[in-house]
Amino acid sequence: MTRVVFEEQYKILHLPAVASIAAPTQAEITAGTDLTAFVPKDGVQIGTSNQRVKTDDISTTFDSEIMGSWGSNLAIKFFKDDTTDTAWTTLPRGTTGFIVIAPYGSTAATEVGFVFPIECGQRELPTSAANERQTFTVPMAVTGTPDLDAVFAA
Repeated sequence: MTRVVFEEQYKILHLPAVASIAAPTQAEITAGTDLTAFVPKDGVQIGTSNQRVKTDDISTTFDSEIMGSWGSNLAIKFFKDDTTDTAWTTLPRGTTGFIVIAPYGSTAATEVGFVFPIECGQRELPTSAANERQTFTVPMAVTGTPDLDAVFAA
């Protein structure tokens, strides 16, 4: 069994529109902005929250539960660029759309990926540091249910 690494695999795009979150089309992907080259190796922060519902009753001392609602959060760190600052200009506060992550490096038809409907928060600037490239982080509200098993369409 081959294990998958992040380097040269992850592809990150911002798409302004997607008709079906489960199956972004090649035309929608082409209309998006490829942000991959602006993301450091540790720059993608995907989180989920899982709520639990208590189901135990007084007849037992065991505290049983089932899964309840869930949510997702997303933040991406980007490099600042003094010539083509694509990530900075593409994702100011209030920007909406979709973040598409292709975990295997391809958005070709039948490949799988993660699709998050998002609204961007205020870009967070870094603390200065010696011998470091300048970065900024965009926190994103996930505005609807993401599809973590999307299949890219033709």
